[in-house]
Amino acid sequence: MTIHKESALGWTIVILLMVGFFQWYLTIHKGDTASMERTLAQREWTNDEFAYLDGHLHTTPDLQNKWQSTVNQTKETLQWQVYNLTNRDIKAQLKELSQGGTQIEMIIENRPYNSYGNKRDELLAEFEPYPSISFRSDQWLHTNFVHSKFRVTDNHAIVQTANLTYDGLNKSKEHQFISSDPDLHNALSNLFEQDREQQEKSTDTEQDRYKYPNLLVCPFNCRDWIENLLEQAEESIIIWNQYITDQSIRNIIKKQERNNIDMKMLVSNSENNDDLIRYFDWETARQLNKPYMHTKTMLVDGIYLVLWSINFSQNSLDNNREVAVIITAPTLIEERKNDFQKHWKLAEDQLQ
Repeated sequence: MTIHKESALGWTIVILLMVGFFQWYLTIHKGDTASMERTLAQREWTNDEFAYLDGHLHTTPDLQNKWQSTVNQTKETLQWQVYNLTNRDIKAQLKELSQGGTQIEMIIENRPYNSYGNKRDELLAEFEPYPSISFRSDQWLHTNFVHSKFRVTDNHAIVQTANLTYDGLNKSKEHQFISSDPDLHNALSNLFEQDREQQEKSTDTEQDRYKYPNLLVCPFNCRDWIENLLEQAEESIIIWNQYITDQSIRNIIKKQERNNIDMKMLVSNSENNDDLIRYFDWETARQLNKPYMHTKTMLVDGIYLVLWSINFSQNSLDNNREVAVIITAPTLIEERKNDFQKHWKLAEDQLQ
């Protein structure tokens, strides 16, 4: 068979063009491919690997009493990572514990949003007469804010949505989880120690850092796991959050709503949420006027209750230090479902 030179040259050009186009396509979509591979890898990690996590789950207006009674049991060391501390009763309690010999170590946000001056410096001056109380700066972490809210006592781990202000512990809608689970206790203590000692780790080793599957730490693994939980929901998603502004999260929620997942979101009466209410219908998203909605929790399929310091914002998920725990105790989950339904109905009544 005879092949003409012109024909062979034409086919060569076509093949080269096809190869070039394929290389260009891979380059353009490299990020999408990596994201897909990461998602597939996550889906090989089954939710059965979540540990059974139980404890006590409290809500306002009982948070301050519960917090103080638990912390009062601390005799040796109190480790504490917090966004804001202004509550006078909590400050007085810390001073009393210090005088009793308790070592108190804190990592605190230097400059909370909309505040004036360096809050760590102000606390250092106030607590200077108490040498067993130390404050570590958040500056080295290279995060936007240290927004996490957890404490580790001698025998308990505490994760909550509230700042240590009077309103946070007494008036706003908040949640607090207290557990004596040794694995959670060790994981949070390890996180605190490494943050305090300024030990930065690669995002590829977050599970080596914390060694506890029910603990999420931003900005390392929060977004991937939270989006994965939302995407894998099969029946229902309930969200209580101060606000939901992250577009990726909103898109996943909208997709799941179209997939007939029973979706309910209860958010604060804030202008940040006005477009959220317009984006979803009244049976999906509602604003609560009173009490102020500051809690940050999510319940997936009625079996995974996530309590965190995280607002559903891009900054919170990708730039802040935040902490979340995944609670699996059925009794606690049932209590929160009932509490949510009460406030869901309250949001409706407040508009009438």
